[in-house]
Amino acid sequence: MEKSSNQGVRVSEVLENGAAQTHQLLQNDVILSIDGTDVNTAKELKDQITSHN
Repeated sequence: MEKSSNQGVRVSEVLENGAAQTHQLLQNDVILSIDGTDVNTAKELKDQITSHN
């Protein structure tokens, strides 16, 4: 994943049978938030995902 040019985090790769594919994310999708919490870096995204597991 990498930071998009505006805000959010762009999905750079979707692995077959991975979590992103399971949740129907596509390459180049931009994740803006998780449960209302903005994410703007890969670390913020990972932290949010971790807190929901």
